Amino acid sequence: MKKKLEKVLSFVLVFAFVAMGFILPNKLVLAADATDSNAGDSIKIYYYNENGWDNVNIWSWTMQTTKDLAQNAWPGDAMTDVGDGWFCAEIVSDESIGVLFTNNSGAQTADCKDLAIGNTYWLTNGSEDLLNDSGMGGGVTVVASTEPKAGWPEGPAAEVATTAPASEDKNNVTLYICIGAAVVVVIIAVCMIITSKKKGSK
Repeated sequence: MKKKLEKVLSFVLVFAFVAMGFILPNKLVLAADATDSNAGDSIKIYYYNENGWDNVNIWSWTMQTTKDLAQNAWPGDAMTDVGDGWFCAEIVSDESIGVLFTNNSGAQTADCKDLAIGNTYWLTNGSEDLLNDSGMGGGVTVVASTEPKAGWPEGPAAEVATTAPASEDKNNVTLYICIGAAVVVVIIAVCMIITSKKKGSK
């Protein structure tokens, strides 16, 4: 009887460790995936409409192959108004791109180049007027930032909310580890109690 009991308890211990081996790595992978926000083949563009334009369109092209990426003919695609003077668009590409912005009525910015895939950029007006590469018209220079400032879309206040799921996943992993450890301790304690009772009964 004692040998059968020891075999059962050994099986339970092995099962507990195997289950932990399957569950915990998957949870760790999910937590890592939640923090990887830059993967993909798109570029997210925010433009601050300091010009006060009624409409903001974006014209985009690839840097190496000079392929036009706009879904519509010139002056390109309408951007989404996200409030507080900011407009947004997401460009899908397999290489770095260049962009410029227009009001759909003749006014435009200068070119902003070498925006890499997988990144988010916040574009604001510079201080000089320049001709774009085509030599058509003057346009204010555009400055690209890779980190948002306070008050910008996805700025510091928004980052707290976007990183919360990753923290929750890490907390879940810790919880599973604690539960697994507690189960093992309980099983060991039960084994010790049973063993001591068996010895005492002899």
